[in-house]
Amino acid sequence: METGENNKISSYISKYFSVEKTELYHLSVEISPNKLTYCLLDTNKFEYVFLKSTNTNDISDIIQLIGEDELLKSNFFSSTLSYSNFPSSIIPNKFYKKENEKNILEFENEIFDVMKRDNIHQIDSKIAYSIPSELENFISDIFPSIVEKNSTNIIIDQLINQGKTTNEKSVFAFIENKKVEIIVLKNDKLCFRNSFDFESETDLLYYVLFCFEQLKLYPEKTPLVLFGDVNKEDRNFNILYDYVRNVSFGNKAEKLTYPTEFSEIKNQEYFALFSQVLCV
Repeated sequence: METGENNKISSYISKYFSVEKTELYHLSVEISPNKLTYCLLDTNKFEYVFLKSTNTNDISDIIQLIGEDELLKSNFFSSTLSYSNFPSSIIPNKFYKKENEKNILEFENEIFDVMKRDNIHQIDSKIAYSIPSELENFISDIFPSIVEKNSTNIIIDQLINQGKTTNEKSVFAFIENKKVEIIVLKNDKLCFRNSFDFESETDLLYYVLFCFEQLKLYPEKTPLVLFGDVNKEDRNFNILYDYVRNVSFGNKAEKLTYPTEFSEIKNQEYFALFSQVLCV
């Protein structure tokens, strides 16, 4: 269900959820510049029991929300956190030097003051990204032992592990808060990855078709798989379907169970969040 002013808060709670059982739960948190989302997985049943998502104005709102949320102060079996839609760049390991990552990231992004990096083992690369220092300091204090990753790392890992790639190139678009991340894979290899801010559905179409053109893909044949905040009723989907004929929606992370109370969540939503526990 959705609650709160202007539907800013979405929450889904299983009938089996209990605040007295948090030590059996895995906590997955996802932070983007304008959104805080977290969910809880029962580690005995491998079933999700709780999800809460809140749209925010900025990082200070996110810090305040975490500080005021009593559930997040509980003791958990384990915990992970992913950063989504922060400035980032994928660098092949053969070209990677830590002293150069900031310059590479600054080349195409306005970056924050804290640099982080993950290994993306499936493609022999690293993803370098930056977050604000106030967020880094707060997370270190509140969740000192939490495992951190970039959401793009999780996405690529799971698309490859779940066999979503084929002998032909496939395009995956992750849409959230007027931002789209486009990933192109072929035979478990990364062919392209970039993210774009957009204001209208025509902007979104332009960036998708631009990627098709740059990679010499055919909108009539190449599959486009959509994830995130998109559905058949909205204008983003309709304009993409008009120009890219082979459009479909992605699915939730596999190997996990979702309660009936999560039935309102569309299959293409929260892919990286639900997949976190599979990438620990």
